[in-house]
Amino acid sequence: MNAITQLMPPLQSPKQPEEQVFETESQYEMLAHLDRLPLKLRQVIVLRYYQDCSYEEIAASLNIPVGTAKSRHHLAIKRLREFIDTDTFHADREASVRV
Repeated sequence: MNAITQLMPPLQSPKQPEEQVFETESQYEMLAHLDRLPLKLRQVIVLRYYQDCSYEEIAASLNIPVGTAKSRHHLAIKRLREFIDTDTFHADREASVRV
């Protein structure tokens, strides 16, 4: 390998249209779940994952201690998992009733 090929990232195959649809659907579903969170929890998730902020930056932005930023993050993730699990359970249940 020469120096140029070592610096270049590997080529990624373009996504198939159905993969793009599923990815977009998942993003919309996540945004819907985010909207269900209380504002204080939603702020932390948006700053962490959509603005790529560290816990220290989140704390400074929201004028809260770093420990509070971490605990709100933990609680927000827990709630999002519960929302997703509940929605998955209901979707599975509806599918089994239709059969």
